[in-house]
Amino acid sequence: VTLDPAQVTLKVNLQVSGQVRRVIPEVTGTDALAPGYELVRPPTAVPSDEVIIDGPTDEIAKVLYLTTEPIDITGWNESKDVPNVALDLSKLPPGVTVDHQTVTVSIQIRKQSFQQQVTNIPITVINVKAGTTASFTPKEATVTIEGSQPVVEGLTASDISVVVDLNGAGPGTYQLQPRVIMPAGVQYRDINPQNISVTVAEIEPTPTPSPTATATPTPTP
Repeated sequence: VTLDPAQVTLKVNLQVSGQVRRVIPEVTGTDALAPGYELVRPPTAVPSDEVIIDGPTDEIAKVLYLTTEPIDITGWNESKDVPNVALDLSKLPPGVTVDHQTVTVSIQIRKQSFQQQVTNIPITVINVKAGTTASFTPKEATVTIEGSQPVVEGLTASDISVVVDLNGAGPGTYQLQPRVIMPAGVQYRDINPQNISVTVAEIEPTPTPSPTATATPTPTP
């Protein structure tokens, strides 16, 4: 079999239909979540926040993005993926269509992080070597704590311990970093002062008093 000509040139005209637009979920109640909770970030459509719209070129140009029907998250205290959320198509120009009309919206929620300073916390020195005494300054510390607002606001100085561990150190002067002991669910972010000056000294033995001589009475003749 012989082909004549042996080669030909084929020209194919491809016409791309549609344009990509971003979907921005609309939510209400962001300021009325459960007490102590907040949004991690703006809600997003998953696994993709893009849709393809089609229609007359001049009409497509008028569409910058699409939104969803509102999702009410009043009172929420946990993250959720909300399926089958309808796109708001009411504002699309005539003749413009979308390749799909619902999306899944991911809403991420977390406990609010709240910081507060607690002042006048007594400092305690532990593990003082036997036969020595420890003096230190300052006597109190200020600790910056972080956690959920209801828990943090309920704490007082008596709920937090600041200790300096001498670990049996001998006589001398030391600059030691204190350790903060916190209730569960709360973290400390800073402490002031950062170091405590501790002086360890030997306990002076108590002198034993010498016995007092007493006169022997002389018998009366």
